[in-house]
Amino acid sequence: MKKCRLQPLDVMATALQTRFTHHRMCSVDYYHHLY
Repeated sequence: MKKCRLQPLDVMATALQTRFTHHRMCSVDYYHHLY
C-alpha cells in the first residue's frame, strides 16, 4: 500500500472508521460500567 498521496475520500473513510471504532469502544466501556 503506497502512501504517496491520500485521496480526500480515503481520509474521510479513515476518520469515520476511527470515530466509529472509538465510539464502539466507549459504548463497550459504558456497558461494562453499567453491569
